[in-house]
Amino acid sequence: MRVEQNFGSSDGAKVASQVYWNARKKLNDICLLIFEDSPPILSNNAKNEYENIVAFIKSILQKNQEKKQEFYEMVDIESAEDIDESFIHAADIDDLSPNLVKQTMLNECILRGKCKVDLRLFLRSVLDSLYKDKNTRRPNVGANRHWPRLLQYLRELEEQTDWSPNGNGIRLVNKGGHGPVAKNPKNPSSLNISIDPEYLV
Repeated sequence: MRVEQNFGSSDGAKVASQVYWNARKKLNDICLLIFEDSPPILSNNAKNEYENIVAFIKSILQKNQEKKQEFYEMVDIESAEDIDESFIHAADIDDLSPNLVKQTMLNECILRGKCKVDLRLFLRSVLDSLYKDKNTRRPNVGANRHWPRLLQYLRELEEQTDWSPNGNGIRLVNKGGHGPVAKNPKNPSSLNISIDPEYLV
């Protein structure tokens, strides 16, 4: 179903327009990151501008196959899917409230108890819980557009559950076990999460 079909009123049209602008901005950021280029905005028509950036992306991917896998991993849609429809309707972690996501993370910590676990496994369980009743595929866990926001929430929980020098409720650690975690790790695959429920409150 196309976005505009979901909105029948003038207010609905404004919402639909904002959906297209938001999607265009996200794709623009990804274009700058991966292609180091993006198309200019030429009008105030959100749908047209969204379609323009999709056409820009398709044109680049046809000429540059090396970037294709990187792009599809970043946008978190399947390469066989049409970007135009799939990206608009794809799950987006920013559509969920920060408090809901962080509370689900804390619930997962309590369920797991005191442990150290692969961060990707932890986040998959969290996202499974968040999207179990939604009519969409949950976001994948990896070096994609959802990771910076998930990392932000994890950092906030680290700070909120830091009871140093006594202990930490949540702490990100390198899988190698040596040295501090990078400020902005590019991929959760290099990290574990250390959990101690005693310090989660």
